[in-house]
Amino acid sequence: MNNRSLAFAAGLLLGILALSIHTGCSVDSANGSSRTVGISVGGIYRYDSGPCANDGRFVTANSGRAVISLDLRQAGDSLEAIDNNGIIFRGTIGSVVDNSASFNLEGTTTAGNAVLISGNIAVNASKGVMQATWVENTFFATLCGSSIGQSVTTNAPPPPTNGSTNASITIGFQDSEQLAAYRDLAWWIDNG
Repeated sequence: MNNRSLAFAAGLLLGILALSIHTGCSVDSANGSSRTVGISVGGIYRYDSGPCANDGRFVTANSGRAVISLDLRQAGDSLEAIDNNGIIFRGTIGSVVDNSASFNLEGTTTAGNAVLISGNIAVNASKGVMQATWVENTFFATLCGSSIGQSVTTNAPPPPTNGSTNASITIGFQDSEQLAAYRDLAWWIDNG
């Protein structure tokens, strides 16, 4: 292989690699990324008269059909919640202090209005308590509920051994065509 072909192949490989890194880190894609946080907040949250003074409602007011529960799922700091109406909310955990985490979720109501849920989730050995503000374009309300079965287990990585940080980098491809092009290029570079 001559120097010109090698330079072309290296440039092409760098271009494909840069494109795949850019497209593989979209938060909304299956190839998204998230940071590790030291708290587990997932569960099904509903109104609970113990910690909440919300007039007997999970969300005190919202447009569209009433929201009476959120099924909250967590992957690192990424959150996804599905309400009792089947509406999906997505967001992240902010700061974590002891057994409490701030969070934000964005979604819509059944009436089509945009919603921001911003608040705090505190967890202990048997319960998670979510207290937040429900914000729509024309008003805001409070959201309060709990999830039975919470634990303070963490998804923090194990401590490093032998000075290793156990770091890894994952490059995702959006489709099989990108992966095939990368494989073909890698074969061409290796076999000339």
